[in-house]
Amino acid sequence: DESALVSLFLELRSHGALENVVVALLTCAEIAAIMSTADSVLSGVANALSVDVFQGLLRPGASQVETVRFGRVVSVLMTAICIVAGNFTTSADFGMLIIVQNGILLNIVPAFLLGLYL
Repeated sequence: DESALVSLFLELRSHGALENVVVALLTCAEIAAIMSTADSVLSGVANALSVDVFQGLLRPGASQVETVRFGRVVSVLMTAICIVAGNFTTSADFGMLIIVQNGILLNIVPAFLLGLYL
């Protein structure tokens, strides 16, 4: 069960040395895109929880050092949770996650748009 990208890579690799370089560059680009997305999500969650929840609700008088420390702990915990969840997620589970995500987005978008324009 191969994806289109894997099939493309296997086809290119069978042709010669230049194609192997193209496969290597495409693989690097793919990994960079995944890392960029994951980094942005981790940073956003850590920032939201640190500033809005920790500093805003739990400890309003928290220093900047405490807030940053809390954000680092959140980042490490989120990374560990994602690694564990990623190792046990099947393609059927992933499809269900996409359905849930789309359902949440469909409920958030109207409120977001009304907040922007009303």
